[in-house]
Amino acid sequence: MSEEEAARLLSLLDASVSATWVPPEGCAVLYSGGLDSSTVAALCAKLMPVTLYSVGTAGSHDILSSAAGAMEMKLNLVSVIAGEDEIKSSAEQVAGLLAEVQGWAMNRLDISIYAPMFHLMGFVKERHVFTGQGADELFGGYSRYMRMGAEERVIAMGSDVKALLSYGIRRDESVALHFGKELHLPFLSPEVVEFASSLSPESKVDGKTRKKVLRECASLLNLKASSAEKKAMQYGSGFDRVLRHVRQSVL
Repeated sequence: MSEEEAARLLSLLDASVSATWVPPEGCAVLYSGGLDSSTVAALCAKLMPVTLYSVGTAGSHDILSSAAGAMEMKLNLVSVIAGEDEIKSSAEQVAGLLAEVQGWAMNRLDISIYAPMFHLMGFVKERHVFTGQGADELFGGYSRYMRMGAEERVIAMGSDVKALLSYGIRRDESVALHFGKELHLPFLSPEVVEFASSLSPESKVDGKTRKKVLRECASLLNLKASSAEKKAMQYGSGFDRVLRHVRQSVL
């Protein structure tokens, strides 16, 4: 991986954010304190007022990590602490919403992925909402990629990107629309997607590091999150732990 690749990615992400019109009151960033959302937040903050929003159970990884990240970037943070009953309610509501949108019932894992976003959106005041969605699929963020051989990893990442663009984003947009929000996804601009597809597999994942080029990109922004380990939203927020104990019939 070259420094030029990281600089090019940073330029494309910056252009993606810059191309989005946002009113003077600014935007929201759904924030975990991790690599993807920190990169988006830092780029947004160069151009507009930003409020970060995080969600999780008390003391969860994302609540603690987002607080540290917000302090580092000197940005306003709204931390939403979710209790067990609130998590169950959000899970039931998002399951119903997305089953209607896509035409089939979601499994528990899918529900645990979208319940944090659904719950958090109810607290967002800004109309325009940015997320780091797409970075894991494009640049190799999932831990399972590390357990694969090179050829298998390329096939899996390609399949994951296709699934995300086919129906994953429709789920995100449906949740945002439910709350009257406009969703912005800098990682999924056509230019960033095309650039990611042009990179060698080694620029994304090797035997030790995931999202290599994106980590270098974050280093160019002087973000401590450039070295942060990936923790998926359902796990980092603590939602999955709660929902594991909910009977399937409830959902």
